[in-house]
Amino acid sequence: MEISVKHIQEIKSISEINSENKKTKNSLHNRFFQRVKTQHITQIVRQLATLIQMRLPLDHALSIIQQQLEPGRLQDIISDCKNRVQQGQTLADAFQAYPKLFPEAVIRFVAVGELTGQLGETLDQAATQLEKTAQLKRKLMTALSYPSVIMVVAAGAVTFLLAVVVPTFSEVFADFGAELPAATQLLVTLGDLIVQRWYVGVIACYALIILIRWLWNQPKIRRRMEHMLWKLPLVGKIILKEKLTRFTRTLSALLANGIMLPTAIVTSGRTTGSLCLCESAERMTEQVKRGLSFHLAMKEQGFFPILIIQMIRVGEESGALNTMLNKTAQYYEAEIDASIESLNAVLEPIIIVGLSIVIGAILIAMYMQIFNVVNVIQ
Repeated sequence: MEISVKHIQEIKSISEINSENKKTKNSLHNRFFQRVKTQHITQIVRQLATLIQMRLPLDHALSIIQQQLEPGRLQDIISDCKNRVQQGQTLADAFQAYPKLFPEAVIRFVAVGELTGQLGETLDQAATQLEKTAQLKRKLMTALSYPSVIMVVAAGAVTFLLAVVVPTFSEVFADFGAELPAATQLLVTLGDLIVQRWYVGVIACYALIILIRWLWNQPKIRRRMEHMLWKLPLVGKIILKEKLTRFTRTLSALLANGIMLPTAIVTSGRTTGSLCLCESAERMTEQVKRGLSFHLAMKEQGFFPILIIQMIRVGEESGALNTMLNKTAQYYEAEIDASIESLNAVLEPIIIVGLSIVIGAILIAMYMQIFNVVNVIQ
């Protein structure tokens, strides 16, 4: 059996999961409530692909991975998959028992690999898809994290002024017996709320989070919220492009592995995490089954960009649909990178100016009272 350097490196990386799990104690709580990260699943799929390519039996490969994992939920899942395989189930069926951990696209890859006898290759492609999806998510989080951090810092600075600085000045003003201007009185009231009734703000934030989650779980409301997100200035297009990149890249990979177009469309829609795209994929699947061209079915959805529709049309006419879809995904990924750079360049001065205006307004309100006190003294 030939073991390449790449295979050795792939097998060694299982220890990354192992060492990370060692950071937590082996307890009953960990076994049932341990969080399984997407990164862990990606690594396991990659390791399994490597072991299969080394011509190890499937149950033996699963056993090796299981033994190198620390006791916990993830090890239990791999152990159960191994038992299912030993009982005669396919690996796709074993993975399908855990739909929240193994995406449908991965299960499709595995099913095709088992049918064609190329399980190692398809598992490797599945791991690549998971890695690219994770990379897209990181890019989106990068785009949103910078303004979020700045806004948190700005909110902290304003809270400090209202909770510490303004009450100090208000005590000085009260000693002179001067009547507070409306703007200054508003600042003092806000400062008192932050200091004395901070729990109201905490409860309000918590209630807002619960409300947003509840609304997000309502299909009708979620559709509107997704469309609103896509229309947001600056970040809306980045969010939509990230969804379209996931859709086209997964669809290209599924078609390249022999998955029929209707099945590939609906599976790719489910991998986007978008209810609108998922439902659109189901509608397009039905239309394609009735004989309508894919690009025409996509055009009828009303929100897909013209570029992707034209690329799919060219792919259908040339018989290279999966190639054109892959090129479309690469184009949108490059667009995301450019949009993130533009976003950071535009948001930085906007946030700085906005913060300056807020702090300036607070200082002006305080100086108004200072001038008022001077007039009282005179």
